[in-house]
Amino acid sequence: MKKLYTAVVLIVACLFLGACDDFLDTKPSDRIIPETIEHLSEYLLGEIINTKQDPIEQLQYLTDDIAQYKGTEASELDDINKWWGYFSFKKKPEYQKDGILNNETSWDIYYKDIFTCNVILDLADDVEGQETRRNRLKAETYFMRAFSYFQLVNIYGEVYTDKLDETSLGVPINDDTTLKDLVRTRASVQEVYKKIEDELKLSIELFKKGDEYYNMCRPSISAAYLLLSRVHLYKKEYTKVIEDINNFEGVNSRNPIRDLFSVAAKQKYLELENKEVIFRFKDSEDGVGKRDGTSSKFVASQELIDLYGGKTEREIQDIDDLDSDKNTSELITKEVNDDRRVELLTYKSSSNQFDKVGHMNYERVLRTSEAVLNKAEAMIYADPANYQAVIDYLNNNLRKYRIYEDALAVDLDEYFKTHKNLVSTDPAYTLEEQDKHLLVRQFVRDERRRELCMEGGHRWFDIRRYQDVNVKHTEVANLETHELKAGDDLFILPLPQIVLENNIKIRNIYSR
Repeated sequence: MKKLYTAVVLIVACLFLGACDDFLDTKPSDRIIPETIEHLSEYLLGEIINTKQDPIEQLQYLTDDIAQYKGTEASELDDINKWWGYFSFKKKPEYQKDGILNNETSWDIYYKDIFTCNVILDLADDVEGQETRRNRLKAETYFMRAFSYFQLVNIYGEVYTDKLDETSLGVPINDDTTLKDLVRTRASVQEVYKKIEDELKLSIELFKKGDEYYNMCRPSISAAYLLLSRVHLYKKEYTKVIEDINNFEGVNSRNPIRDLFSVAAKQKYLELENKEVIFRFKDSEDGVGKRDGTSSKFVASQELIDLYGGKTEREIQDIDDLDSDKNTSELITKEVNDDRRVELLTYKSSSNQFDKVGHMNYERVLRTSEAVLNKAEAMIYADPANYQAVIDYLNNNLRKYRIYEDALAVDLDEYFKTHKNLVSTDPAYTLEEQDKHLLVRQFVRDERRRELCMEGGHRWFDIRRYQDVNVKHTEVANLETHELKAGDDLFILPLPQIVLENNIKIRNIYSR
């Protein structure tokens, strides 16, 4: 199997690094050809699913969920220098503060994955194996290819709206299994989304015909329905989202929401006992991000921290385990007139210093709580007047596993009163019904932000599609403030410098 990996990795390396001539001169006897479905299955696992890669690490430094750590010393500025271009919203964010190019890897990794999927699908019908196993392999491969395109178009493409036309800038579509025609142009956003949707639907049908097998390290029909619901959510096709999640719930009996009240304070997030995780992939060496300040000098923003609120028994017990860091102590003891929830940031952390962000590895999971959040958002947009049903759905399917029972109920009249400033700063203003709809939408957004913080690029992708969120960052060293306003071009990241240098035909977002 190692020889198989080596042979095909050479093909992929040629495609992206340009070292094609020597490989094409290699004698046919040096090439290893897969002969069974299991060979291809191991190839999919080894070359895409189980690689130690972080394709979207840069996205967290663009969001309002992070801030620079106030205690950072001058000798500890490596991370701040490395991610400065993103944190300060530069038009060429790959360049560090010292001027050195910090090559972005998202494009390279996801197009390598797409090419690998093309190769597997091209060979799948010609190798030996049971038909049910063949169908499952194809289903997994179509899923991974759709996921790669979804990530790419939401990093480098324009935001999907019903106002886009055929000139909208998506990302190139590559169906080739050879090294020809490496210079590609962008497909439209609609074309890319259609491909994603078509391949997820095909994946679902193939999963139905495939052998029954579940492993959190392999895609599944549950994962496909969940990702399809995210696609429809981004397209604002809310009735389809609800249908997708209903289908998801029909096949997903093995992945219940995890009750955080049953989780020990120092228990890790990514573990086999966490049945809520449907699919984990591109894992890191230790499987969970460090928040102890040793791996990064960025921390959770005060804005994110304030969304949690309240004291819990666990937080009180953990105070003695923490150092004397002022930010952490203030976070633990702060009283907020909000719900009292088990601290999700604690649960996700590998240490108790849960305001330290570090290198987050949670982007490599799909889990059941996203399904609840996708459906809740679709419900409030599909039927705004029925907002109490949305609150009840969130409470019964997610919040009760996060919030103490005596604080679970939502007093909407009080919520509207305390959040009226989101609609009007006039104290005499009387909320109208449409204002209440907007505030419940914000309630759903806040729950999504709390639950999915630091995962999957969710926050960056969400504020991109909301198109009404401003992000402000302050550099600790000089107190310089940078702001990314809703609608700014940088919500569509520029293409990596190496892509622009090697592909003169492709259009960058700033050259329109």
